[in-house]
Amino acid sequence: MPEAKHNIDESLADLAVSIDLIKPHPENYNKHDIGKIKESLSANGQYRPIVVDKATGFILAGNGTYAAARGLGWTHIAAGHIEVDAERARRILLVDNFAATDEYDMDAVLKILEELGGDLSGTGITADDYEKMLADLNGGNADENGDAQLDEAYGFSVIVEADDERHQAQLLEQFEAEGLTCRAFTM
Repeated sequence: MPEAKHNIDESLADLAVSIDLIKPHPENYNKHDIGKIKESLSANGQYRPIVVDKATGFILAGNGTYAAARGLGWTHIAAGHIEVDAERARRILLVDNFAATDEYDMDAVLKILEELGGDLSGTGITADDYEKMLADLNGGNADENGDAQLDEAYGFSVIVEADDERHQAQLLEQFEAEGLTCRAFTM
């Protein structure tokens, strides 16, 4: 029998399962940066288990880790299995992705990077990211009057609640006429 291929932390060894026994959740909507996750798995190993619905084998949390591990040719992955109904499974899928934030304490991040001696490997932070953090910390971008300008790389969203489907269509039409990028969804 061929040797299992993985880089699972020893503390998670008891949770190792064949990667073929689980599958990505068909409703997972998160677009992961698989390259960054592969880099992390290669440098740091798998340091936390993914979460799998015991009944369906679908991944509720860790779809990106699974995809990266597969991409690295892993045969095993650490997975915790939980028993949930379909509604709770969807709630977990949503919160795992929406609870992640793009807001950080930049002073704390930069302090950690300084303590790592500037070695960004396995952090998911690129040299460009690091330079941007430093620039933002030192006042960010400014126009000719010295007023701070928002970098175009940032994305901002607003959720507007409509009374009904007709009202939603009217709002979308109005916002698009104003040149805004809009998407409709139902909560």
